Amino acid sequence: MLNKNILFVVILVVVTQGAIAQIKKDSIYYILDSKNKPKEKTSFEKQVEGNFLTYVLKCKCYPHDKDPVFVSRIENSQNTQFISMVEFEKIKTISISKLIKLTKQYGKDKINRYSFFFIEKDGIRIKKTKVVLMPPRNAAQDAVLY
Repeated sequence: MLNKNILFVVILVVVTQGAIAQIKKDSIYYILDSKNKPKEKTSFEKQVEGNFLTYVLKCKCYPHDKDPVFVSRIENSQNTQFISMVEFEKIKTISISKLIKLTKQYGKDKINRYSFFFIEKDGIRIKKTKVVLMPPRNAAQDAVLY
């Protein structure tokens, strides 16, 4: 009986660790540099909508010729952190073309493999914001009925 219980616990631990490993997502970091560029040359449109901060990637690279939208909850203080220059220099960031490629892939397969973070200057500080890539929407979902 003791051997069966030990075997059960070992199997449970192995299965649980496998499930946890599958849940862990790769972190993706992208530097937003909208303050140093004219508005028409930026790749993102940043908006505040209620309690949400949205970043619209202007590329029409999502299904149904849509722009991908990344969202962060403003009132969730864990979503935004100020980091030091030392921390910033340790972060491996991606290019806009790589971000678009990852976004397109998510638009096709709808499997969320990544945790996205946007990094931007806020005065003399560096801000790291966790964002969520919203799933693609079609025209019927965008229609609002009154």
